[in-house]
This record gives sequence, structure tokens and C-alpha cells, in this order.
Amino acid sequence: MKDKIYGVIGAVVALVVILAVSGKLTSDNPEPLPASTNTGSSVVLADAPKATVPEDKSESVTPKPKGPVIGDRVKLGTYEFTATGISEKGSVGDITTEGKFVVVSVKVRNVGSKPVNIDSNYFTLYDSNGRKYDPSSDANSYLKQQFAFDSLNPGLSRKAQVAFEVPIDAVGFSLDARDNMFDTQYADKVTINLSK
Repeated sequence: MKDKIYGVIGAVVALVVILAVSGKLTSDNPEPLPASTNTGSSVVLADAPKATVPEDKSESVTPKPKGPVIGDRVKLGTYEFTATGISEKGSVGDITTEGKFVVVSVKVRNVGSKPVNIDSNYFTLYDSNGRKYDPSSDANSYLKQQFAFDSLNPGLSRKAQVAFEVPIDAVGFSLDARDNMFDTQYADKVTINLSK
């Protein structure tokens, strides 16, 4: 029994010594190492130069978002989508909101061989919390350039804006673009990261 008690006491003392030594080695103002008095070797420790630690720059590097971003052309079937910009507004025309409007500028190109249609309802906005937003038909009616079930001939493109009404705290947006406006659940779609 005494052996066990002495063993526990010895472990505690060893732990205290280890902590004391490691605390001494990692303190902000370490004491200089004493010069060696060992005459049997050629190593002399006196005022060893301080080691320099390279600066960690990983915090200052912003990671690149995954997938397509603003300015990237993304092909989906006979459509090519490019989100060209994003802005936030308190009102669009005469339409106001208790939240804000996120207005996304989009360019759509017909890369197929037949005319296609394009409408604001081909797009859905998501925020960083995964909340889903449909286009605001009221706000879109005030935009100078809007998609309103337009026919787009092969080889041609059209630029317009799509407005979404979102809560004031919504941030970190991404845009889903679909190849039709009716089949929202099973339609082919691409997601474009709109974060700046």
C-alpha cells in the first residue's frame, strides 16, 4: 500500500517538475543559458542566438470560394450564365422593404441551335444560412433591364438584373440558375457564388 502511495506522490512530483521546466522554457523572457564548464567537449553554450520563427501568413489569405464565382461563364444545357455583379438596395423604384433588395446582374447566352426563353424565375437566391429566396416580381418590374420570359435566339446573349427581397441580416449569397422556370426541384441547375 505504501508503495502505491509513494508511486502516486512520485508521479505528482514528476509532473510538477515537468510543468515548472516547460513553463520556464516557454516564458516570454527566458533566462540566458549558462556557459558550459565541461572541459571534455568543444561545445560551449553562452548567449545562444534566439531562433526566429517564420511569420504565419495563413490568416491573411482569403480562401477562394468553391465553384463558379462572379465573372465565370457557366454552361447549362443550351444556356450559358454569367453573374456579372451584385448590389444591395433599400428600395427598387417605388417598392420598399423592411429588409433589403439584393439585385444580381446576369448575362445569359444561348449556346444551342434553337431559340430559348429566359425569365427572372429561372433564378433562386440563397444566403449563408441556407435560406431560399424567389425573385420579387414587384421589384423586378421597376428594373430597367429585366428578364420577362424573353425569347433568345441562338448565338445571342442578354444582360438583365434580378431583384430578390431578403431580410436585413442576410449575407453570403449564392445564385442558382436553372434551365427552366417550372421544374424547380428536378431542373438542371448551376450555383454561382456571389460572395465578394
